[in-house]
Amino acid sequence: MNPVRHILLATDFSPASERALASAIELAERFDAKLTLVHVLEPAPYPHAIGLPMPLPVEAFNGRRQGAIHHLESTVQEVRKRVPNAHALFCDGTAWRTIVAAAKEVHADIIVVGSHGRRGIPHRLLGSVAERVVRLSPVPVLTVHGFWFEDRVQAGRELAAALESLRAQSPAVVAISPGGIVVGTEVARILGASFDVLLTDRLTSEGFTLGAACEGGLTHFAPGAVQKAVAAENRDHLLTDTREKLEHDATKIRGTASLGDLWRRTVVVVSDAFLDPWRPLVAADALAKLGPDRLVFAAPVASDEALAELKTRFPDAVVLHRLHAHADASAAYRDFSAPSAHRLTQCIRATEVVAA
Repeated sequence: MNPVRHILLATDFSPASERALASAIELAERFDAKLTLVHVLEPAPYPHAIGLPMPLPVEAFNGRRQGAIHHLESTVQEVRKRVPNAHALFCDGTAWRTIVAAAKEVHADIIVVGSHGRRGIPHRLLGSVAERVVRLSPVPVLTVHGFWFEDRVQAGRELAAALESLRAQSPAVVAISPGGIVVGTEVARILGASFDVLLTDRLTSEGFTLGAACEGGLTHFAPGAVQKAVAAENRDHLLTDTREKLEHDATKIRGTASLGDLWRRTVVVVSDAFLDPWRPLVAADALAKLGPDRLVFAAPVASDEALAELKTRFPDAVVLHRLHAHADASAAYRDFSAPSAHRLTQCIRATEVVAA
């Protein structure tokens, strides 16, 4: 292998990319090499038979671009503390093609790229970038696999360890999402806490997140959401449909049982990910009416946006890992398949047995 003088690190800000970055920094330090971080913003896909999302509106896409540029620049600033000769390269295009072209342009000696390492359809969608780079690169490619969690059970156990200091307060754990039920039951089991469910859901229209709704009919709108939204009649339909779905899902999963007594208690509000702040905030509005002494928001992962907004009201929020604003929570878990209603019911029953 030729001397390594210039390393190209391809990043999509996922957990696998973070591990790849750690490897790239080690290589750069070992060989006193230059390090270039490249992020490629791909155009939004068009919908087709397998259900890819609708293309992002121009305003949302521009916001995603600015967020990615900011994240890349801030990452390079941190990297320069260990590798002074580190640079950022932001590109538009098809990820694998642009990465290979960038390696040629900067005369890189090696490409380092993260790979999600899945199998089946998720593997084809998420692993194809690394695979194509390996096949078409003119220089050696180091692929780094990695997730923060195998599944939500592991995530719940690690989150419980971070919340251990709350054990003495006999907390109540409240899950606010289906995935959060799996995480939350592990937290409750380990901390010996009571467990409840208060389902929330995002309100989205034409690519915009307008806010969130909570079972019981409560809503929390994002600033400026009404101005971005569609006609009032369509908003009313959206609210009605979301509330009906929440009530149906809650009854199916939990039955007709209501929330337990939370008066003057410490309540840990849990999800498998906080990707935006509106779902946890609408849950906070609903739970505040029940008189808890303290609300602690906790999740294995959260976006920068969600965590920053939450900490303005709840400074002791607990998050194990942070995701870039447009990253998907599935990047943090090897298995992020949606839990079935039967699985969720089993989780809830297990906590009832422990409580008894």
